[in-house]
Amino acid sequence: MELKKVKGNTYLISPDFIDLGLYRLNKEQCLLIDSGFHKTAKNEIIPFMEKNNMMVRGILCTHGHIDHAGGNNLLKMTYGAQIAAPYVENMLGENSYNMYVLSDNLRFRIFGETIPSFSYKTDIVINPDYTDFYFLGVDFQIIKIYGHSPYQIGYITPDNVAYLGDALLSESMIRITKLPYIFDVGNDLASKKNLKTLNCDKYILSHKGVYDDIEYLVDQNIDHINSRIEILLDILKEPMYFEDYTADIVNKLEIKADLRKIVYLQRTVRGYLSYFQENNLVDAYLDNNKILFVKK
Repeated sequence: MELKKVKGNTYLISPDFIDLGLYRLNKEQCLLIDSGFHKTAKNEIIPFMEKNNMMVRGILCTHGHIDHAGGNNLLKMTYGAQIAAPYVENMLGENSYNMYVLSDNLRFRIFGETIPSFSYKTDIVINPDYTDFYFLGVDFQIIKIYGHSPYQIGYITPDNVAYLGDALLSESMIRITKLPYIFDVGNDLASKKNLKTLNCDKYILSHKGVYDDIEYLVDQNIDHINSRIEILLDILKEPMYFEDYTADIVNKLEIKADLRKIVYLQRTVRGYLSYFQENNLVDAYLDNNKILFVKK
């Protein structure tokens, strides 16, 4: 792993499959935007900091998913790093059980050892009405990119570099992501459209890469989601129970699924079904004590 300069004091590091923002406070100190998995912090970030004689003073979280905030607790314990996280998103990390909200309370061991090591204490909550945020002597602008998660936010550094979390996927990630996870599809689409109003010099995507311009990429992401919406609605031409619907989606999109992926996929499908019902596209009925969905 290497330190890649984006502009000014804004850098990125690329452990595992994610790009994390790094803002240098001085030669020896930095803050991170997101922290990756717990194992990412343990096996890659901390050794990297030791090798380069640096320490993490703070972490700005974009949202509470485990691949973005899983390293928070370890970095806090190691460096005394302050953690700032968006409203609601911060609560996912308060204890291990909150993470099960993301898996529909399925507590059997599909997650390995990741969840017990996830818990962390947020030092500063970034409220929804904030438009900028002063952290460790640095003024960051806040970008509201709700949708992928309830209150996901992005950050614009003083170098006019935007870190966009999971608001957009790169072109290569779009090609391999069969059904993007979205908590609130309507908000997500609106957030993506609003990204076109930004006028930053560089844009960093968690998954993945640095872009000079994102207008075309925004359109690609929106087109990809709309194509998934069309496919999911087409599958519902006939009334279907949820488990059967999920199975048909797996087959239609040729998803290589195991138990863990099915749990995540069902959570993803519920997000799309909620969007369909909110927009009067799908009805739900109770049939023999099972929920039956049908396209209108």
